[in-house]
Amino acid sequence: MKRIPKNRLNQAYWDARDTITDDWIKEQIENDKYFADKLQKIYDEALKLMQDDIYREYSKLSSNLPLAQQKVSQADIEELEKYAEKVVPKKDFSDEANKRMRLYNATMRINRLEMLKSQLGYELVNAGLKVDDQLKDHLNDEYQAEIKRQAGIFGATVAPKSLLTNKHVASVVMAGVNGVDFSKRLWTDQDLLKAKLDSILIQVATTGKSNQELARKLVGLVSDAVKKKRYVTERIVRTETARVQAQAQKDMLDEYGFKYCKWHAEPSACRVCRNIAQDDPDGNGFGVYSIDDVPSIPIHANCRCAISAYWVDNKNSRRK
Repeated sequence: MKRIPKNRLNQAYWDARDTITDDWIKEQIENDKYFADKLQKIYDEALKLMQDDIYREYSKLSSNLPLAQQKVSQADIEELEKYAEKVVPKKDFSDEANKRMRLYNATMRINRLEMLKSQLGYELVNAGLKVDDQLKDHLNDEYQAEIKRQAGIFGATVAPKSLLTNKHVASVVMAGVNGVDFSKRLWTDQDLLKAKLDSILIQVATTGKSNQELARKLVGLVSDAVKKKRYVTERIVRTETARVQAQAQKDMLDEYGFKYCKWHAEPSACRVCRNIAQDDPDGNGFGVYSIDDVPSIPIHANCRCAISAYWVDNKNSRRK
């Protein structure tokens, strides 16, 4: 257990800590926007590829027969298999990606409608792998950065090595919320988007309009669906980032033996989070809780609240 410097056991220090934490929360909200821009690039790229797939597929049709009645040639199958290997190299497959690729490889042989479904599915798997990898790296970096930031606040020149091992950091990153890790949430939402796109394809492909009209309509509907998916992913990123940073804060409080912490509500906090910050459960001050009793962050999706160490005068504020 690290030693708390005596010159920091005064109210002025903790008041300054409040300001530091509140400013840090605002910085994190801005950082969330930066990562959201990275997500937008991934989804914009996937959307462009899907739009190209749609126009290319409809341009191949020799008649206005419904897409579901158009046969798939062996050449088409081989072409798409090569494309799939190029878009999503096998070395990059996760178990989640593998499961979906096997399904798309099997169903694309049925007819051209199923082939187009598979094409869009490949683009989604590719985007999903990129998001999964980037978010994993992001959460890893954010946990370690917060451990080091807290160490600096406590006056340490080096962060505790035990909290920065690959094994420990990975356990925090993959812990998830309510027993579901971020990767599982991403792929579950990906499946919902794929089901939505399949439904759109079936609905549009059976309307009896010209191929050109159908392609234009499909592109618009697919674009709307992908944008909604991006918003869902951004929410997961914000929520998971807050979770690993809060865990880093709690880990450092444990490391330095603090018994109490203070809850800091984000600027646009909801009623629940504001009430937590304004509550005084043990008569130690507004938003002051024992480490064991402080509500877990995130309280809800998009929660950006935080905790910081706190010293309660005239009480034993250190863990034994």
